[in-house]
Amino acid sequence: RMAALLLTPFYTYFLSLSDFGLWATLQVTIQTLLILFTLGMRETFLRFTKEYEDHQRLRFLLGATVLIIVLNGLLVSAFCILFLLPVFRTLLHVANPLPLLLLTCAAALVQALTMHTMSFYRYANQAARFMSAGLGGAVLLFGLTVLTLYGLDLGVKGVLYAYIAAYALLFVFVAFDVF
Repeated sequence: RMAALLLTPFYTYFLSLSDFGLWATLQVTIQTLLILFTLGMRETFLRFTKEYEDHQRLRFLLGATVLIIVLNGLLVSAFCILFLLPVFRTLLHVANPLPLLLLTCAAALVQALTMHTMSFYRYANQAARFMSAGLGGAVLLFGLTVLTLYGLDLGVKGVLYAYIAAYALLFVFVAFDVF
């Protein structure tokens, strides 16, 4: 959230008015997809961690919930691509919404996986790691977005590339630490 707030001046300067509106719509879409992708898996993980830890199967629980998020994310993405392209064409005001929709689904999936895996830190009372990962992700997102907007002039697709790269890198780091 902090990175999004700090990036607003970059969005307004480097994106046209229509691209800024497009990005805002894609952000809302990402947040909606997050709900559909996760289906309460983070809450499920936090609810059952004590039981699974007592049986030394906590990593199994985390892995199973991550797998459910991946499978559900792929299923919801496929549904959006197969059945909702006309809706997104109208909503996004673009002739071919498929590339943007694919990137948006990928962004939502890597964010869902990252936030879910980071919930392990919350359970394990590792506030410093949770905060470090969150701040590191914000810095990474900020830097990559500025690079794609200012340095590479990629527009909205560049913002989505930066979003995906930042969350994917953070996920790899957190997953390596947790698993």
